[in-house]
Amino acid sequence: MTLSIYLIIIVLLLVTVSFIYLLVRKKHPRETLSCKKQEPSSLHIQPIITPAEIKIPPIELPSKIYKPFSNARAVDLLGLSQEEADMFIGELIEQFNSELPALEEAVQQKNHARIETISHSLKGSSTSLGTGGVSDVLIDFNTYVKTGNDSRIIEAHLENLKHYLIDLKRVFG
Repeated sequence: MTLSIYLIIIVLLLVTVSFIYLLVRKKHPRETLSCKKQEPSSLHIQPIITPAEIKIPPIELPSKIYKPFSNARAVDLLGLSQEEADMFIGELIEQFNSELPALEEAVQQKNHARIETISHSLKGSSTSLGTGGVSDVLIDFNTYVKTGNDSRIIEAHLENLKHYLIDLKRVFG
């Protein structure tokens, strides 16, 4: 007997809730797109952006204006003769020749850790022997790679390095 009373109460509650729902719905009918004709809102339209419209912010590429390389540091600080200093520059050029392909590959692969390692090594070798040219390029290159990762700037530093390496070979090679 009690089970039937519970069922009756549940049915009455469902009927009551349904009735209230219908009353509310009648006072506040839902508006659907099929019921109401309206112009599409500009908020719902996704504009198509063409590649020509994409604005890439300009970047400041590293300058190619460095003083010529001088090995006076090797003569003054290390007490080397000019011949000995020039001989060390020849060894520096050999180091550049052996490390440059690995540096180019690291730049191509965007391997920033490897770029930093190679540029740091070359910077140390070149700055211990002289100033200007490749030394200054490598100081800027290595400093940038420690904090920046824009491939366009890294490639520009690499091109500067190649440019000043040609200059170093012309003068000392």
